[in-house]
This record gives sequence, structure tokens and C-alpha cells, in this order.
Amino acid sequence: MKGVLNSLKKGFVLTNARGKIVQDAKGYKLDPVLFMGEKGGFAIKGWIGYDNKLSANVRVNVASGSVDEINSAIRPVFKSQKGAKYSYLDIPMAGT
Repeated sequence: MKGVLNSLKKGFVLTNARGKIVQDAKGYKLDPVLFMGEKGGFAIKGWIGYDNKLSANVRVNVASGSVDEINSAIRPVFKSQKGAKYSYLDIPMAGT
């Protein structure tokens, strides 16, 4: 995982943000919250409870033309559908 994060340190310029954060009896539902740019971005979907517990999934998206910028050792963990604009990696997150 550290290799993925180090590869992304150079960053993405994020130009588009959208999504919904909905408050209900359990806490805050991230339904999903999306941050994207030309080279990719990420989407977060899940819950932040009133008890400060996080249960979410983060999908890191990398544009097909930018996949070569990712460290070759971790590039194989990214998935892609044939003809898709993005390769992706799902990262489950949980904790307090």
C-alpha cells in the first residue's frame, strides 16, 4: 500500500468535485464523494458514524494514459475494464 501512496505523491490536479454527504440516524453517509481531474482522482463511499467510526471504500482512479506514471511494481494491482477510460484500485478503510 505504501508504494501506491508514494507513487501518487506527485499528485493529481483535481478540477471536479461532487457527491452527497447525507446525515441520518447513524451518522453521515458518503454517497459517493468524488474528486476528479484530468489524470484521475478518487471516490469515497461509506459511513462516518456519530461514534467516530469510519467504514468506507476509496476507489483510486488513474486515467488510462497516466497509468505508466505509477510505479511498475504496483501497477499490476490496478484493475481495468476493456476500453475503460480509467484503471482503478479499491482500498477499504475502517477505524476511529
